Amino acid sequence: MRALSKPPTRTSQPYAPSPRAIRQECENIQATWSERERRKRAGRPPGSVWLPPRVDLAAITDAISEDFGNVLPPPGTAANDWDR
Repeated sequence: MRALSKPPTRTSQPYAPSPRAIRQECENIQATWSERERRKRAGRPPGSVWLPPRVDLAAITDAISEDFGNVLPPPGTAANDWDR
């Protein structure tokens, strides 16, 4: 049987830039961006606020009524399992 060799050891330290070096490199990269690219990378337009999607409960109720009328499926059954 062949003997397993030890895994190679790292001879140098991993690259770990300082926060200042990271900031400087980010500024260098961002300096090449056009105004359009800067706006695109900024995310939402300034002053906009995210709101969750709205659900029209009346439309959902109407759709259910169209499918089932005033009768709901028996408890424990799925709507598509119920014989109408």
